[in-house]
Amino acid sequence: MATWNDWFVSAKNKNFNLERYLKVDQPSDLKRLYSSGLPCFDYLPVKGSNYSSKEVKEFIIAHKSIWVRVIDHRLQKRQSKLEMKNFDEFEAFLKSLPFNLNDCSIQLYQMEKNEFGGNVISSPKLTLIEIAYGLQDIVGKSTEPFFHGKINSHGRLEFVESNVPNKIILASKKVLSYLKKSRESYLEGYFEFAISFDGKVYFMDYKTGF
Repeated sequence: MATWNDWFVSAKNKNFNLERYLKVDQPSDLKRLYSSGLPCFDYLPVKGSNYSSKEVKEFIIAHKSIWVRVIDHRLQKRQSKLEMKNFDEFEAFLKSLPFNLNDCSIQLYQMEKNEFGGNVISSPKLTLIEIAYGLQDIVGKSTEPFFHGKINSHGRLEFVESNVPNKIILASKKVLSYLKKSRESYLEGYFEFAISFDGKVYFMDYKTGF
């Protein structure tokens, strides 16, 4: 089975600077993602001191579930929590943190249970997709087996593994369809995605850096 290490070697051989994608500039990445036109989870950034605002409460009510990231800019630390369903759970989480909320920013995201999650790396010379079954936090911990696909020289999706389930193939094609610019070219960058059980694709990260 191919792994990300194999892909790093392959990318290096093709002069694709994969390492640059590991440099995180979250404010720029979020701005790029949410201005890209790609389907994304609803997102609300707020100051820690405004966590109980009407806007926050309305955001939580509007979604079945949310996940939250809290960033303490003074301590340079962050904490996240998934699947909060109401304001009381949200507030209890904030109060459990060893942070002064006045030093924090808070990011609230719509949360949907997803059937698949994964990543895409695309350049003029190389387009790769890595996909697995499972909730995004499980996928991120690599506890589920990944399937590794690439766009071949004929512009077709092919997988490293044999006997790839048809659901994985269809899900991968659906993700790539959002990134396709023409018959042979794709939007360039590093992308993270999830596909919910109702078949909706959500992109969660979009990095560039060639």
